Amino acid sequence: MKTQKLQPVLILAIVALVLSACGPSAEELVGTYVAETAAAATSTPTITPTLAPTPTVTPTPTLTPTPTPLPPLLVPEEYSTIQGAIDAAEEGDVIIVSPGTYTENIDFIGKDITVRSSDPEDPKVVDATIIDGGGKGSVVIFQSGETAEARLAGFTITNGDGSRVVMQDGLKGASGGGVLVVSGSSPTIVGNKITGNQAEQIGGGIFAGDQSSPTIEGNEITGNQAQWGGGIMVRHNSSPTIVGNEITDNVALKDGGGIYVWANSSPTIEGNEITDNVAFKVGGGIHVGGNSSPTIVGNMISNNQAKYGGGIDVYASSPTIEGNTITENVAKENGGGIHVGNSSLTIEGNTISGNIAQDYGGGVWAFHESLVIFKGNTIFDNKARFGKDIDVESSSTLMLNDPDDNVYENNQPVTGIPLEEEYINYFVEKGFEVYEVPGQYLFPVGRGWLVVAVIEEGPMFGHTGPPDLTDEERTIVFDHFQEAATFLDPNGGWVTVQGAIDAMSQGMSEGYAHTPDGQQVFFRSVFSNDTATVVFTFLNDSIEHED
Repeated sequence: MKTQKLQPVLILAIVALVLSACGPSAEELVGTYVAETAAAATSTPTITPTLAPTPTVTPTPTLTPTPTPLPPLLVPEEYSTIQGAIDAAEEGDVIIVSPGTYTENIDFIGKDITVRSSDPEDPKVVDATIIDGGGKGSVVIFQSGETAEARLAGFTITNGDGSRVVMQDGLKGASGGGVLVVSGSSPTIVGNKITGNQAEQIGGGIFAGDQSSPTIEGNEITGNQAQWGGGIMVRHNSSPTIVGNEITDNVALKDGGGIYVWANSSPTIEGNEITDNVAFKVGGGIHVGGNSSPTIVGNMISNNQAKYGGGIDVYASSPTIEGNTITENVAKENGGGIHVGNSSLTIEGNTISGNIAQDYGGGVWAFHESLVIFKGNTIFDNKARFGKDIDVESSSTLMLNDPDDNVYENNQPVTGIPLEEEYINYFVEKGFEVYEVPGQYLFPVGRGWLVVAVIEEGPMFGHTGPPDLTDEERTIVFDHFQEAATFLDPNGGWVTVQGAIDAMSQGMSEGYAHTPDGQQVFFRSVFSNDTATVVFTFLNDSIEHED
């Protein structure tokens, strides 16, 4: 059967009959359709549907799983040495060291890891967890660009004698007795006891140099010695943060008993106790030099000793000295509290009290074209022969607010201070054993001996080192003491250095002698460039002299 298709006109007619009563006429519909059909003959109509907006889908965040902490590396349970654990460690590892004495010298070898005692917050654990350098170099070394993520915490670090490094200025010598930080390294050194270390050159306790910026916080840095920077040395464009430490009883044979800052360095020195340190030349507490600009804020700087600048010495630099307590420091010559030369600086809001200078500036002394802005300080009970509170040499300028907002009370001029008694009493009060011989006093300090020789011009300083501090034998080395010190000769008498040189010219070089209190002493002399180095070995404290 065939199916016939209805023509379009017939279909429209039928639709028109159905819809005529309620809709448009058939003609209207036909007209509309024909018009659309005619248009379709020339182009296909484009129908653009109206689409509902696509909903914004918030992506489900990808969660980074919290890494499971790696188990710590344990010494000595898993590794017999600390260095062995360091060698095996990977970035971010923690090495925990149980109490005990570990005779070794460790190097972090560029790894950002934590090396700590079992409880860095417990002083008993810190005292009992000892890294002993054995006198064979720096005890701890950071020299490979370690960052602040490299942490050393909770140890007693002792018996280091520094590592031989070459400085930017060509200076060579063992440096960083306890801790050496160089080559742009910036570790975190926190909660340690750094004691009984020495360095031939710089940084008895810690040396931070060559663009290094370690964080040194909450440590006890005591009983260390070096030529420069008995406690801490900061050098060559370095900017460490030195905060909240106890820096005490350190000795510099030259400058910077507690801290030495030099060569364009800008450390932050804040909230420390810098006390009972000795420098034979300048800066008993702190020495700043070489165009450096440290921030020295909120520290206790007290009972330090030096020839110039008992508390702080500044030369050719521009530190900020603010909000410190600078008290009871002693200078053999000038600047009991602060000694300033060839520098421009602001001293603001400090308490400067009870300091002593034999000559100029009990509180502050400025010379050599210095500019000192001095405001808001309280300065009292200081003593000096000239300038009981502040004294400024004619080439220098002291700038005060108008009106002057400093407070001055009870600063006193004196006509001479028996400084040999000051020094002697200082060490006696500190509990040091004192050996007194004609013309000089010997005090064991750190791993060496301090010598105070009393002559007409006042006390002169010398130092020993390194001695062998056993019960039966003490070796003492006196150096650079040509005009002041007196020495034993092999016949048991006392002679000047010149007398010893004369005796040396006659062939005398060594022998035995006795001190007036009966101690037997072996005597050996070495001379170079008219400088005497005399070695005394106390053989037995109990031997009595027999005529």
